[in-house]
Amino acid sequence: MNTENEATLVVVDMQPFYAVVNNSDLLQAVERQILTAMASNRPVIVVEYVGAGLTHDLLMRQLKGYPRCATVQKHQNDGSAQVLEACRRHGFGTQIFQVCGIYAAACVQETAMGLASGLPGSTIQILADACNRQANGAPWAWSNLAVNVAVV
Repeated sequence: MNTENEATLVVVDMQPFYAVVNNSDLLQAVERQILTAMASNRPVIVVEYVGAGLTHDLLMRQLKGYPRCATVQKHQNDGSAQVLEACRRHGFGTQIFQVCGIYAAACVQETAMGLASGLPGSTIQILADACNRQANGAPWAWSNLAVNVAVV
């Protein structure tokens, strides 16, 4: 199987420790992205912030037994190093990444920017409909993104 041009889905910090994870619209949007990736046999990398518990049970139940899934832990907002290590370890493609989860103003954007910096020839898509876009109660405006990062 040629994995080079397949999109790898990256799900960031969808842990119940963060109250916003229980927003049903956000949870359903991320679940749809996971189901879409699985239906196309694309890789899914679940990123968890250490100390914030496990990823929401609804999402992990969907991924149970899915062979193209990896879960990684991070100690900072940017989880790109852990994502890239999971790609190397599991043979997942690194040309296209689709990133979703919480928080857009921190972990999602910083992970996307870390991927963009580490792989300047790659395409990073932030899936806006599957991200929490509130920063301190105000809508988050995407800004200062790398040239290979797009909000879709």
